[in-house]
Amino acid sequence: MKYSKLIDEEIITVTNVINEILKSDDFSQMLNTHSLIKIVDRRDDIYLIEASDSLHLSNLMTGKSRQNFKILAFKTKLGFFIRQEFRIGIESLRFIASLCSNPVILSSRQEQKFIYGKDIRIRLDEAKKVQENYLDGSLILISNNKGMPIGYAKVFPKEDFLQLKNIVDIGIYLRSEKTAF
Repeated sequence: MKYSKLIDEEIITVTNVINEILKSDDFSQMLNTHSLIKIVDRRDDIYLIEASDSLHLSNLMTGKSRQNFKILAFKTKLGFFIRQEFRIGIESLRFIASLCSNPVILSSRQEQKFIYGKDIRIRLDEAKKVQENYLDGSLILISNNKGMPIGYAKVFPKEDFLQLKNIVDIGIYLRSEKTAF
């Protein structure tokens, strides 16, 4: 496996996508004390590591690849690049949720639909937060009514409701398992 640091354009792409979901620049500020690396493979997996581990990792890149796995096992996988487009991975939802102050919270029935890969419509009077700061096509974190992150979606505000287009949800593993056999 080959490891490398992200180039400036990739760092900007990753931070823009995550900051869009957070609706703030918290992630950009966090990068001052952390580093981003990628594992170059069939897709480029992006990990967030401590700055001190970044130095340690660069020393290990010249030799013992077994030790690299120990470092990555305890870090956060943020997502991956596909055709120069960064996609947030389902693995990073809890990390992003810890930084996010305004997820859309779904009812139990809406949660079930969302996990099955369906798009959701929410009446504005049902929404928990003020929805005026959601731009057409922006990304938003989706949580269940217990506060657990279950995916993210693109928001399309309409007159009296929000249309949430499912991008990734925790049910994707179950759906892909069905087609894997």
